[in-house]
Amino acid sequence: AYDQYALQAFENQAVDYLVKPVQAQRLARTVEIRTPLKELLPQLDADVFWQIHRGTVVRCDAIEAVSRDEAGKLWLHLHCHSERPPVSCLYGHLFKAM
Repeated sequence: AYDQYALQAFENQAVDYLVKPVQAQRLARTVEIRTPLKELLPQLDADVFWQIHRGTVVRCDAIEAVSRDEAGKLWLHLHCHSERPPVSCLYGHLFKAM
């Protein structure tokens, strides 16, 4: 049964496939082979995915709203997530029209 899921995972661009119980060494090795964001960004559609911070990329249609705090910092409100990621000053121009 695991073979079917593993095949589906790799068909969907998976980097690796782990089976429970996850072994610490195996997980560490998988984390090491993740593609750095700097290399991944050129592969993403810039009309669909926006970088909002040095290490954060969001799918545009996941953005519910953008708010500005009293200090002028932008924060995203995402659909189905309580987390409010900050928007770096460098990427604030993406939200001028919102």
